Parts: sequence; structure tokens; C-alpha cells
Amino acid sequence: MIDHVTLRVRDYAFREPRAANPRPVLLSAARFIEKKGLIYALQAARILRDRNFDFEYRIIGSGPLRPELEAFVLRHGLGDRVEVEITFDDEYRNGPMHPMPDWFDATTTR
Repeated sequence: MIDHVTLRVRDYAFREPRAANPRPVLLSAARFIEKKGLIYALQAARILRDRNFDFEYRIIGSGPLRPELEAFVLRHGLGDRVEVEITFDDEYRNGPMHPMPDWFDATTTR
């Protein structure tokens, strides 16, 4: 399923592109709850790291699973690549890729 989320372009001023970051930046913004699937995104980040991909992953939000997400980052040694909970406004505009995982089954509603 694809959720089409729209942004009003006029709310964002044009800025000249910054120098290319040799390290791609991934960004997710979500409430830290199970159905958002952030633990799966962290598992994917672990796989990318294990396959020697260089990247940064920033997860923005709050919620009851924050301790679990932070513990996963520490337990799997992802602290040099993954940051949990930072300011949304500045980082959203700088992150070129935005994984937005979500988990649900056919018997539930959003």
C-alpha cells in the first residue's frame, strides 16, 4: 500500500543544493509506536551496515517505543549511523531519502 502524503511546496523556500554528502542521509518521522514499523527500519539499517553501506539514519518523533528503539541501536552498534529523536524542521529539509515504514494487517484499520 502506498500512502500519498503531500507537502505544500510554497511553504519551503528554494535553497541552492549543498555540496554532496558522501554519506546518504535517511530520515523517518513518526510516532514511536509498533504499527509505524520503525524497528523494521532499524533492522534494515543493521543489514545495510553489515553489507558495508555507508549512511546516516535519523529517526524523528516520540512515543512509548523510544527506549526500545534506542536499545536496539546500542545493542547492534548502530550509534555511529543512527540517531533517534532530533529536531524535525531542520533535518526534514536536509534528508534526501525518507523511509516511512508502517506495519498493519488486513484486519486492522489505520
